[in-house]
Amino acid sequence: LKNIQSSKLLDQGLSLFRELNQNKEVICLCHNDLNHTNIIISDGIKILDWEYACLNNPYFDLATVIDFHDLSDSEVELFLFHYDQGLNSIDTQLLESWQRMSQYILAYDIAEIRYNIG
Repeated sequence: LKNIQSSKLLDQGLSLFRELNQNKEVICLCHNDLNHTNIIISDGIKILDWEYACLNNPYFDLATVIDFHDLSDSEVELFLFHYDQGLNSIDTQLLESWQRMSQYILAYDIAEIRYNIG
């Protein structure tokens, strides 16, 4: 992984991560892998597969849902409206930054897989 570790992509991702994690007040238990395969809707909503759960910024879980499901702008608006119960309390610029962080993580994972394969 030496090539990956010294890459510009990793440096940019780590820089963004440090920037986003300056405010420790918003840290809470997060799932970190929220997608439709980990959610059951039956007599309420149940979330499965907590192996990646840890303390994190809740915006990461929101970004993961949006990115994994490739939500359109109108779907994002509807999702966020219901998430915060119409309070309009979501910082969309911060959410976009966490979406970029999510994309850095995905790009790093792909690069690591490619490195290990070949």
